[in-house]
Amino acid sequence: MLEREFAGIPQLKAVALTGNQEQVFSFTSDDEYAATPNFSVPLHYLYEPDAALLKSGAFKSIGNRYQLYKLHPHTHLYTSEYKQPDFIGRVFNIEQIMPYAAFKKIKGSIQANISTRNFPLDTKMLRKKHNFKDGGDVFLFFCTGPDHELLVIFASKS
Repeated sequence: MLEREFAGIPQLKAVALTGNQEQVFSFTSDDEYAATPNFSVPLHYLYEPDAALLKSGAFKSIGNRYQLYKLHPHTHLYTSEYKQPDFIGRVFNIEQIMPYAAFKKIKGSIQANISTRNFPLDTKMLRKKHNFKDGGDVFLFFCTGPDHELLVIFASKS
């Protein structure tokens, strides 16, 4: 709620509604500005923040709060060696990581759920180029990694 005479630093709240549950992530713009992200190659778990977190602009605060590594400054995917059960968003087990250059050489059709983050091609273009069939238990994340390399992360729901 806004107050006319308020002079402090506003508290921002990202609220994710899942079923009957409400998850809240609170932070200030100062928290976000002061946060220093840590970067890593993909580890054991991959975290995709809920849209509420992304729209709030808490890109660096997410990693600090949940003790996660970010894949790249502009790739809003996170990773860790150990699972963070309270994370607001989806958590995946990383099954395989491959450079996109190597992935392009794979022939045949793959059934998978496709997602892109900080990648030069969108999902529609990727589906057409690689003849993907939508759905299934496999999740493919096309993204830019910490060394600015284009990656494909094969994952399954955790």
